[in-house]
Amino acid sequence: MMESTISSLSELHAALLQGLVTLGTGIVCWFLYARYRGNYFLWWSIAWSLYGVRIGAIVAFLLGGNPAWLFVHQILTGWTALALLWAALTFTQGVPWRRTYVVALAFPLAWSYVAIYELQSFM
Repeated sequence: MMESTISSLSELHAALLQGLVTLGTGIVCWFLYARYRGNYFLWWSIAWSLYGVRIGAIVAFLLGGNPAWLFVHQILTGWTALALLWAALTFTQGVPWRRTYVVALAFPLAWSYVAIYELQSFM
């Protein structure tokens, strides 16, 4: 019993550290965007901020067991991936934003619902 509690606490400490470092990275990117106005800095800051919030969501799920937090975590994971992809595309190729790209944000919502609430097993 005591060993599992210690293990859980150490995992929470690791998640807290990762969350703080990730949010710190997001803050640095926000400052870089404010100074240099590169769109890729904006998207990197959005992506790292989403990643930090994502860590908070999975910690909330692990502490409480509420599947709604797992659902939020899955959505944030998809949106973080899309934001990082877009940051890379704007940095390397300067791809302009189009309104139709907003449709891609629906995929993590739909997939997260199916994965969390509809699938009985990932196997």
